[in-house]
Amino acid sequence: MEQNKIENLLVAISEKLEHMEAKMNSMENDFSSQMKIMKNDFSSQMSSMKNDFSSQMSSMKNDFSSQMKIMENDLSSQINRLTADVSGIKVTLENETNKKLQMLAEGFQSVPELSEEVHSLSKDVEIVKFDVDIVKKVVTTHSTELNKLGRAK
Repeated sequence: MEQNKIENLLVAISEKLEHMEAKMNSMENDFSSQMKIMKNDFSSQMSSMKNDFSSQMSSMKNDFSSQMKIMENDLSSQINRLTADVSGIKVTLENETNKKLQMLAEGFQSVPELSEEVHSLSKDVEIVKFDVDIVKKVVTTHSTELNKLGRAK
């Protein structure tokens, strides 16, 4: 009898083990199936994210390129304005400043000639002063003599 009980217990344990094994196989299959679904979902999401990222990068690249072209055009425009300003300054220097410098240089070249003329005029003024002094003395002398003659009469 005891052997019968043991055999029965062994059969029951064996059945339970088979039942557990079947459940484990079912769970393994479910797990494997869920893993495949998750793997496919993950791959799909990664692919979608990759496409989104590529699209955004392409959009950013185009925006950056557009902004660079705008900045390049602005810089080119500013360079053209600066070039025109520099050309205007050069023309002013050539036409006005250089002429004024030339006139100033010509004025300095005539300074020695003017100095000689001033020296000559200075000598003439001295002679005229001397002559005026003589005329004053003569007039004073003549006035005195005329007064004496006028009283004598």
